[in-house]
Amino acid sequence: MSAEQKHSSSLIMLYNKYNLTIPENDWYNEVPEYENVQEACKAGVNAEIENAALYDEMMKNITHEDIIQVFNSLKNASLEKHLPAFERCS
Repeated sequence: MSAEQKHSSSLIMLYNKYNLTIPENDWYNEVPEYENVQEACKAGVNAEIENAALYDEMMKNITHEDIIQVFNSLKNASLEKHLPAFERCS
């Protein structure tokens, strides 16, 4: 949870720097339920893979070095920290 808060803070910093409106988090009522922890972890594996792919896709259109740096950091956290943790429990 603290890792996700750090990720959010990194993105909020960019939104503020570029004077952009921070989108509302509408996921509070959209969190899926799973039959067990193993199923939740399998979904986590897929989500982290999709996150990394999303950052790659978004970076194709970005030229600001600070944004690229933050996106690469978030992508690496997904692939090197979060994904292995979900893989261990799935």
